[in-house]
Amino acid sequence: MSINLELKHLSASTINTFIENRPKWFAQKFCGMKFSGSIHTARGHAVEAGIVKWLECGDMTEAVKAAMEEWDDKITGMEDNLEFRQSIAPLIKVGVEGTDDHEGFAELKTQFGKAKTQEKIEVWLDGCDIPIIGYLDFLYGKRVVDNKVTGRSPSSLSQGYILQGSIYRKATGLPVYFLFEVANKKPTVKIFKLTDEEYEFGLNLATQAARAIQYILDSPIDGALMKAFMFPDPAAGFGDEQKTVIESLGYKL
Repeated sequence: MSINLELKHLSASTINTFIENRPKWFAQKFCGMKFSGSIHTARGHAVEAGIVKWLECGDMTEAVKAAMEEWDDKITGMEDNLEFRQSIAPLIKVGVEGTDDHEGFAELKTQFGKAKTQEKIEVWLDGCDIPIIGYLDFLYGKRVVDNKVTGRSPSSLSQGYILQGSIYRKATGLPVYFLFEVANKKPTVKIFKLTDEEYEFGLNLATQAARAIQYILDSPIDGALMKAFMFPDPAAGFGDEQKTVIESLGYKL
């Protein structure tokens, strides 16, 4: 028995998962497994919601209120974390105001005017018939800004962010910046611009991965392929329903 996997589109996060954790990618896309979010992700969504609200109304109180509503929604089913909860308002504040070394969203608004948020992009990579779809955090007339919240101050962009930024630049033709709110004891901001060298590397990496996914989509999925993807621990995290599907392909867990 074999099954063909169908995907209507890819995303930067899908491609990054394929590169970094192929068993997880396969479990998500083939077996329909859902992976719960984390408090780190929840905080990132909350801070971004607060910044978006501030850009709309210019009121920090309303911004924090919107952020906390987002936090409460995103942590549904998870244990609340007081440290993370209390860090949200200071992170919004520093993200808006910036620091002496790095501009914040208030300065970006002054320079470039109103930003579009969650602007949809769609792009095709060479040799791949499936489009990549994404949503830009902030699109100004002359730049794309992706907002990130992190617990450690980054010294450079990670491979995953380089790939994401390269897709955004390919789609828009605009320079891409990453603005990090860093949750230190004293929150700070760091900004990185995707360089030309990073763009070439990230686009090449995304293209290779997208072509590999395209090959999988065009191939029947059988037990041997499942085994290759699920190594070294194919049974971890699977429920009875997923195990039944996998074993129906001839691969015993």
